[in-house]
Amino acid sequence: MRLLLKLAISWILWGIGFYLYYPFLSIFLVRYIKPSELGFFYLTTLIFSLPLPYLGGKINKKFGDKYSIILGMSISGTGILLLPFASSIILLYIFMIMYNSFYIALPAFYELMEIEGKSAISKVWAISVLPSIFMPSIGGMISQYLGFTYLFIISAFFIIFSFLPLITQKEIKNADPKIEFYPIISLIILPVALSSQFIYLVIKEMYNLSDTLIGIIATFAELLGSIIAFTSSFISSKKAINLSLILFSLQSLIIISPYFSAFYGLWESIIPLSLSISKKNYVSAVTMQMIGWILGYLIASIIQSPRDAIFLSSVLSLIVLAFINFGKY
Repeated sequence: MRLLLKLAISWILWGIGFYLYYPFLSIFLVRYIKPSELGFFYLTTLIFSLPLPYLGGKINKKFGDKYSIILGMSISGTGILLLPFASSIILLYIFMIMYNSFYIALPAFYELMEIEGKSAISKVWAISVLPSIFMPSIGGMISQYLGFTYLFIISAFFIIFSFLPLITQKEIKNADPKIEFYPIISLIILPVALSSQFIYLVIKEMYNLSDTLIGIIATFAELLGSIIAFTSSFISSKKAINLSLILFSLQSLIIISPYFSAFYGLWESIIPLSLSISKKNYVSAVTMQMIGWILGYLIASIIQSPRDAIFLSSVLSLIVLAFINFGKY
């Protein structure tokens, strides 16, 4: 089995688990955390997770790529599995940090994709979001009729076993990880981070939508994002980032209709495109992405308004767009 096919299957399994629960994560968390405090919760858990890409790079160097993938995805899936059983806010933090362990695996995933060619990351990313065509809708029905516990357990099963297609992959050891700074990556991720955990929560509260309808809207969002992500592998990175940021900014039109939240799906294009700046140093690239997420959550924790976070996210996406086109990038 070719490496690219193995990677695609692995990420499809991850995508099945991810897109089942992701639109409903914040909706679940507000049972325990005030909406105004969600930004601080995500900020704190991600700060504690910041060393994880570097840890993944160390594992890659000593044991090989597939071992960091096995470790990272196993712990991440276990965190999702345990999340609905958290009996205290401390356990909720611990299980979310465990969930973030996929950052251990990400540098290895990207390094393996790089072996398959320059556009492999965008192509595998686009293929991996195919489950988003139907999984958010299924996730909405599961949460609506069976509850969040079943939703997270089923999601965890696919996430944990997403490493299986790579179990027979020949070990590839990499150089000792070095941290280089690519501030533009953090800047590109910032608008996505600012609205990521709030978009579906906000439209649910604004329009009193059912979980089933939230799932359907999320499906359209991810479908749009996957189309742009796949298209971006055939055009220049700068043009693709421009298009993605412009469309992403339209999410603020949720004040007119909840269906404009579908433009949030452009995050599926923005994130892989940000890697094009990394010069193949994926430990640094993933770390810079995490810093972008941390900055977004920091702003969200300061303004303490999920709705305002979405509108500011749209404004920042246009500011980033201007910086890319008129700055040094």
